[in-house]
Order: sequence, then C-alpha cells, then structure tokens
Amino acid sequence: MLGHLVRRHLIRGHGLSKFVPCKQERNFTGALSLLALSAVSFCQEEEQPEQVKPVKKKWTFNQVPNDYMAVFLDEDSVKALKERFPVGGEIGENKLHYDHMTVVFQPSEEKVLADDDMLTEECVLHVIGIAKDEHCSALLVVPENPHIISENSFPHITLYSEGKDHYESKYSNILFHRLADEPAAVRVFKSFKDSPKDLKWEGDLPLVPGIYPSTRATFINLEHEQLTIRGTYCLASTWDSNDSPRCTYQRENECSFCKFMKGGPCRKEFIAWENCINIRKDEESSNDFVDRCGNQTIDLKNCCDQHEYYSLINNDESDDTEEELVNE
Repeated sequence: MLGHLVRRHLIRGHGLSKFVPCKQERNFTGALSLLALSAVSFCQEEEQPEQVKPVKKKWTFNQVPNDYMAVFLDEDSVKALKERFPVGGEIGENKLHYDHMTVVFQPSEEKVLADDDMLTEECVLHVIGIAKDEHCSALLVVPENPHIISENSFPHITLYSEGKDHYESKYSNILFHRLADEPAAVRVFKSFKDSPKDLKWEGDLPLVPGIYPSTRATFINLEHEQLTIRGTYCLASTWDSNDSPRCTYQRENECSFCKFMKGGPCRKEFIAWENCINIRKDEESSNDFVDRCGNQTIDLKNCCDQHEYYSLINNDESDDTEEELVNE
C-alpha cells in the first residue's frame, strides 16, 4: 500500500510519468521513480487548503569562521561528568570544558545538508575511557547513532586543557593519537571486550620533535561502568548556550521520507544518489539525469533490497497497478 501511495504521489506530483513509458524499462525507471520521492529537491509540503498553507522558508548556508558540528551535552550530563571526573587543584573556568564532542570542524555546505535530518536531534554517547597527562584530560566516547561520524579518529570530549602554548583544547585529540602510537596503550582502548583484567595503561609518551616534550600519560578503560551521556547534535553557530541551551538550527525541510531513508543502513548510498540527482537536475535535461545517475540508483536499490528496514518500500506492485499509475 505504501509503495502504491509513494508511486502515486511521485508520478502525479513531480511529472515523472514520462520516465515510466513501458514495461521493458520498469525495473530500472520504476525503482528510480519510487526512490526519487526522497530527494531533498523533490520534497514538498503536502497539499493543504490555500488559506492555511504555510510559507516555506528558503534554506541558506552561512559559512561562519571556525564553525563546527558537534554533540553539545545537556546540563545533566555536564553535571554528571564534573562529579564523576573532577579536575583537582585550582583550575580556571576557561580551562574546563565538559561540553561537547566535535563531529566536523568548519563543515562544508554538502556536509551540513548530508546531516540536516539529524541536526537538532538528541544523541546518546557511550563513554569508553579517559585519557590524561599533565596538560589535559579527555573522554573517549562512541555515539549510539552510527550515522553520526566524527572526523576525529578518536571521538572525544575534552574535560580540561592547560590552555597555553600548544595545549589548547585541541590537544586532547593529539593526546589520543600519541597514545595510539603505543601498541600497549591502544589495546586498552577496547580491552574490556577482550580482556576485562587489562583496563589501564600508564607510561611515558615520547617527545614530538619541536612541538611536544615527553609526557607521562594514562588511559583507563571504563566500558564496564556502562556510562552514557546525552546531548544535541548541532552547528556551533546555531547553539544557544544561554539559560536554556537549545539548537536553533533551521532544517532545509522536514521531508519525512528523506529522514526515513537516511535513518536506515543505506544512508551513504541514499546521500550519494540524492547528490547526483540534485546536481544533474540543475545542470542537465531530465533524460540525462536519469541516465547519468543510473549507477547510484542501482547501488541504492541493491542496498535497500538487502535490508528489511526498507521492506515497506520494497514491496512490488502488480503490473495493473503500475499501468494504472502511469496512465492516470
């Protein structure tokens, strides 16, 4: 039934019936027609009475210097981390962080659009362990949502940084890489699953010539504690951190079908197909975009066919139903 409604909405609402001219092409173009509904460029408001139809705001991308996409922790999570991982001594507030996990620094318009459906959404982070030396401390974390992928090899939350010389907050990322160069240390990153007894590494990290001297560091695996924290995925430039922190990012649109497609295991294939469709429709004739996005269409269709998540749109319609839709 859903497949029938999707085809009906697509063919009637977007003028793609010419792409389904005969049964011989139905295997290819029928799949394209069904999936094309989910392209952002095709997502439109459902028809409403003229007097209540909302005015759709045009989405614009504003490049802000030093902007970044991150999971910003809620107040309860920040409080919990400060209680569980206090930093001793006299520490200035400007050196304490406890507030976010960076996903991408200085994101492109393409990246923001790719993650558009997840921005403003709550995200759960699982704490894997804590790394520290005399200059900083940071938590190694893993997002529960597999589609939120940090550009950092070791997604983390900086708790404290010394804040001088080369030891700003970004040093926490460098610390994890220095630890990763020590085979015995990097094994502890996920040792709980293999050897619950081996949960701590401590040793001297060699100097980084001309930048960082040798330092005494530790990493403690905390997976057995099953700590989770929560936050909101947002652009830093749209994160309002005042009395009631919230993400003010305005999504490009609220296409529920796009969100459904991106929410499944074929997210990567869908975004590649969606990008191709949008580019080709801007640059070429309709027939060209159908032909030239064929590989992306096939990759997406094959992926969807392999996962039960997409079973609602994989149900084949009868020939009579297809012909009825094309001829209407």
